Amino acid sequence: MKKFNIIVYLVFIMSFLMTSFAFAQEDTTTSIQSFLSGNKGESVTYSFEIINNDSLEHSYIVEKSEQSNLYQVQLVTTGNENNPIVLGSNDKKVAKLNLIIPKDSTLNSDEIKLNLIRDDSMKIGLSLSLEIKNDYGLVVVNQMKNLSGISGKSMTVDVVVQNSGHLDLNHIALEYNLPSKWVIESVSPADINLKSGEMGSFSIKLLIPSSQSPGNSNLEIKGISDQISSDSIVMPIKVSKNVTYGFFALGLLIIAVMITLLAFKKHGRR
Repeated sequence: MKKFNIIVYLVFIMSFLMTSFAFAQEDTTTSIQSFLSGNKGESVTYSFEIINNDSLEHSYIVEKSEQSNLYQVQLVTTGNENNPIVLGSNDKKVAKLNLIIPKDSTLNSDEIKLNLIRDDSMKIGLSLSLEIKNDYGLVVVNQMKNLSGISGKSMTVDVVVQNSGHLDLNHIALEYNLPSKWVIESVSPADINLKSGEMGSFSIKLLIPSSQSPGNSNLEIKGISDQISSDSIVMPIKVSKNVTYGFFALGLLIIAVMITLLAFKKHGRR
């Protein structure tokens, strides 16, 4: 009888372990593409299939490794961005990762490791190879130092851009973020085309408002083209008060005081 009880007990334990294992089945991923290629600053898409082998419904999110923190990663499914992917028991779904390559990347290729995290903390590794091209590149070169201007007056700023990529860039122009009330009077030329390695310059005529207080103001500029845009640069400009404007205001004040004194002397105190 004791032997029979022991056998029944062992069968029960084995059944329990097998059932537990069934509930803890590891999920799998099937890579639809494991090799990606893109230019600096571009977004590339990595597609893969998630298979939920568990008997329960689960949700999944993407976790970046320390190495992959250089990249902006966005998990995308149908109509959803950065939302968890939910799969029922024994269900599967194709998901996509949008990955943005840094503009300032110095790499020609990279191996990117990511983790797909299930809601019960189970991790599924994702690995992909990335070729980083340098077909298009645009850099703004600030060659002017110690810029200064006078409130109420116009000033000229020269900006140089360079095609740092391998292919031609067309219709290169400038975008600006100006201090409050500053005005761009003209830009010459309006746009340019550059071959690989070539540099070109723009001349910007700015009007500083009379109300501008003395001190440093920042002019933010970036280059744009049909193919790519550059990072922004910040150009500090030291602004001085218009002396003529100050003398004019002081003169008006003196005249007002003199008129008041003359009127007081003529009519006396009432």
